[in-house]
Amino acid sequence: MVEKHEITLEHYRKVCELRPDLPVTPWIALGSGYSYDDEGKRTWNDELDYPEILSECLGRHVNNFWDRVEVAAFYPAPYKSAHWEKHFIAYCRGAALKG
Repeated sequence: MVEKHEITLEHYRKVCELRPDLPVTPWIALGSGYSYDDEGKRTWNDELDYPEILSECLGRHVNNFWDRVEVAAFYPAPYKSAHWEKHFIAYCRGAALKG
């Protein structure tokens, strides 16, 4: 999510626009995500710390389509990352914002 943050958000937005008749299930990774090397190869990292504003932005973005969400999935499991709690707080702070 981190280095390609904008791509993640744009993908979610496009899915919501393309299929307005279907529910959406966001998979939310907090305190973890993909890292990219110089060649663009991605590697999953369960212990990835990044600016909390990115988690806040994600919460705000998902909440803009909350009426479409029947289930939200956190992966990896909560508290698997040492950074999960602070990113969850930031995610909730963003979800509470309107617009």
